Amino acid sequence: MAAEAEAKISGAIEKELDIIDKQCLRSLQVKAFLCSAKCCEDKTSSQSVLQGCMQHCMEPVRQAEETIKSEINQIQDRLTRCSYNCQDVYKDALPATGEPTSQQLEAAKKKGEQCIVNCADTHLPLIPKMIARCKASLSC
Repeated sequence: MAAEAEAKISGAIEKELDIIDKQCLRSLQVKAFLCSAKCCEDKTSSQSVLQGCMQHCMEPVRQAEETIKSEINQIQDRLTRCSYNCQDVYKDALPATGEPTSQQLEAAKKKGEQCIVNCADTHLPLIPKMIARCKASLSC
């Protein structure tokens, strides 16, 4: 169950990142590479000037990637916090004293896994919002 929930989240994020890549990042990358090529056309500039020019050209791509990474990290942080709560749900489902029976362990495991599934279901709707924030930030 937990693996399926993780796969659902990962698939949704990958799908949305593919859209951002095609709608936003690639055009930024084309501009950056064309700009970098122009930097290389100047045969009179020093190596350090060339490197500075190329870094300047790549800056919008770097910033875009940083924005996307930050948004993904926020979703992952939220999922991590939710999964910590699920560990507590699992522990709280076990008896306070004595060795748990196999039935008690199984019941606790099911509660913990259901909690993980609920985390995924709760956070799935946040992924399109994350992508919308990225697009707005990237102006695409």
